[in-house]
Amino acid sequence: MVTVSRLIGETASFNERFWGRECLKLSGTFQPLDVWNLEQFWNAILGPGTIDQARVRISGIENGVETQKLAQDAFEVRRALGRGLGVTINRLERALPPGHPLVVLHADFAEKCGCSSNDIQIASFLTPPGGQNFEWHRDRDHVFTLQIEGDKLWDVIGGDQVEREFHLIPGNFLYVPYGMPHRVRAASQESLSVAIIVRAPAFRDVVVEAILTMMDRSAEPLLSGLRPLPLGWTSTADQLMPSGLSDAVEGVMRPPDWKTELMEAANSIALQAFPGMPVSQSLATALSVRSPVHLSSVLGRLDPVGMRIGESSRGVAAAVPGRPQLQGPAELGPALKFLKNQVAFKVSDLPSSYEDDTKVMIARRLVDAGFFKLLDPP
Repeated sequence: MVTVSRLIGETASFNERFWGRECLKLSGTFQPLDVWNLEQFWNAILGPGTIDQARVRISGIENGVETQKLAQDAFEVRRALGRGLGVTINRLERALPPGHPLVVLHADFAEKCGCSSNDIQIASFLTPPGGQNFEWHRDRDHVFTLQIEGDKLWDVIGGDQVEREFHLIPGNFLYVPYGMPHRVRAASQESLSVAIIVRAPAFRDVVVEAILTMMDRSAEPLLSGLRPLPLGWTSTADQLMPSGLSDAVEGVMRPPDWKTELMEAANSIALQAFPGMPVSQSLATALSVRSPVHLSSVLGRLDPVGMRIGESSRGVAAAVPGRPQLQGPAELGPALKFLKNQVAFKVSDLPSSYEDDTKVMIARRLVDAGFFKLLDPP
């Protein structure tokens, strides 16, 4: 069974030399036909929901013009290949049965990266000989490519601004970091490849989120009486430093469990992007040790006025008096509508469209944001 460790080798060395820094090409780290093949590609195309759920895209260069469109049916896919265009199946992990090597690999990447499952996707590319799916471009994700059948040419401009060409044949693996300009072409044969596309949280984002969260938690007892700011505060701001705040902030820089703080920050970032699937098991387990909120917990509303919900630039937003607005994408909407008039609720009673782990994440976020409090510890 192919795993992350088999693909990249020793993790510490990969982190130090390549992760987010340089491309890495390896051979012999997996057996192509043990992972994927052309028959499975077409089975996925023809499978229920793959095209209907907008997972199949046609792209390429036709008459000097870059073309991109969603496939409407399998016949259009075959016609596109005949015209020299490429075909991509996105979110392939959702079209495959549990236990499939690519589903297992997807879960392993989520585990190793500490990401939500929604931040990692599997895509498969079928490109006719000489075909090119895209012109030069940058991805906002890290790309791990497994060449399954045929051969492909990757042109990549590295951090040193030097252009390099990687010729991939079956059994080759290539890692291309976030943001590196590249283009990809099939060489002399029809090419079938698989890409693991990872939107890993930036180290800076996680550290800043962790520090801000710890500062808010440490300073909350000292600041609770200062909301809202007093009238005329702009002329008396130098008098608004509560006693003990400096000590509280200084204590933030010496957290007793920095690993857990970072994992909580990564979880918060994942929830802001709102995963459609649960976080990795290691992250969920680590959070459950610290968090008092579980599936059986009962939460009660802190403010009797209730919660206002509406649309935001991110998708949806919720607000209660005296607390910062809570924002998230549209997928958070069913939970907010359910909670709008709830005085108290059990975490497991959140809408059934959410996985259990995701229900707990939503509940934790509501408690952290000061919208609800824990009434019944599990």
